[in-house]
Amino acid sequence: MKQSLIQRTQDNIRGLHELKENGHKVGKLQYKSLVHSIPLKQYGNTYKILDKNHVRVQGIKQKIKVRGLKQIPANSDIAVGTLICKHGDYYLSVTTYHEKIKKPVPKGQIGIDFGLSRQLTLTNGIGIQYSIPVTNKLRKLCRQLSKQEKHSRNWYKTIIKINKEYDRINNVKKDIKCKIVSHLKENNGTVCFQDENVKAWQRIWGRKILSTAIGGMISTLKQKVHTPVEVDRMYPSTKTCSKCGNIQEMALDERIYVCRKCDNIMDRDHNSSNCILNEGLRQVGTVRTELTPVEIESSTLMSLRYLNSIPYVKASSVYESGSLTALA
Repeated sequence: MKQSLIQRTQDNIRGLHELKENGHKVGKLQYKSLVHSIPLKQYGNTYKILDKNHVRVQGIKQKIKVRGLKQIPANSDIAVGTLICKHGDYYLSVTTYHEKIKKPVPKGQIGIDFGLSRQLTLTNGIGIQYSIPVTNKLRKLCRQLSKQEKHSRNWYKTIIKINKEYDRINNVKKDIKCKIVSHLKENNGTVCFQDENVKAWQRIWGRKILSTAIGGMISTLKQKVHTPVEVDRMYPSTKTCSKCGNIQEMALDERIYVCRKCDNIMDRDHNSSNCILNEGLRQVGTVRTELTPVEIESSTLMSLRYLNSIPYVKASSVYESGSLTALA
């Protein structure tokens, strides 16, 4: 275990050296008096799972009770582990290897428009809203911290409580993000979205962006989706008509897109998601698959049922607000 800590420190120093040679500012080395994670590289030697609730760690005489070991698949090979101390709580992270199940790639195609009033608008006409604001408990802890003496015992205890509450909020956001991305991945082989300037959004609407974590949604789509297609940031998806391709100016307060050329009338975000899908498919050289009204209705109702089952998420049709949520 000591050798693993030394090797990890050496690897970190080599990484900092490479960054410094490439012109990055890395600062000076700082000594740490505490280690918050210990690598357990040899299963059966540095650590061992005894049963469904207990593990043994090298250097600790008594066995340790651990919750959640049932998450490890039955027919998997157990590899390295890591003992983590996070905000006063201890966790055991285990890496396992098991046979990967190959699933067929779905044939669906979908475009996503990100926004503030509706966080996601899909080409099937579904608008997704979710927001995890700062809790009253966190505000109370921050007020309590401001009245305490800095670096006192109570001050450190309050810091730990604040970090735990931040972690709880971030875990809720991560859960929402993973469930939405997983649903899109299982039903669509090609997902098109625009490279949004999230940092500029944060400078203007800081708290709204913080409570939704849209930037994390975009990065997860790039990693998890079968065929992610990123449309250029400068593409005028809001100004372009999804039917005829006409480009016209639109004010921020206009929520309905009315084309002056072909008289196309659509929801602003729904039109934008269709334009993003058309542009994304053009980039990869794929023809858009047109579904029948029955297929569109059935897939939309299934998506609404699933999305409304996610805590803190509200999904509805962009044209009939709230009329389809009762079916979910």
